[in-house]
Amino acid sequence: MRVLVFYPDVFYAIGMDLPTERGYLLDAPGRYRIIIRGTLDAGWADRLSGMTISATRLANGASATLLIGELADQSALVGVLNTLHDLGLSLVSVECVADKAEGL
Repeated sequence: MRVLVFYPDVFYAIGMDLPTERGYLLDAPGRYRIIIRGTLDAGWADRLSGMTISATRLANGASATLLIGELADQSALVGVLNTLHDLGLSLVSVECVADKAEGL
């Protein structure tokens, strides 16, 4: 499993293979888990590639929104992240929780 974590000032990967290694494919489907600060209505699911939208809480008790779903590739992930940016929403984390290229 690869875990990709995005914070506004830092982007790093935990356990990420080098791009030249087999299994790290930018065009492979993957299941992503995105957490944003604040709340987002479930009506945005279509605009966010059909991701499931649910309310959650951060460790400090602040309200947050969890988006989870399968995206066609990392280009689709960028599209979702751009939409969240355009809406003025703040990212807490982005994780690839399953990658089809790895058979997960």
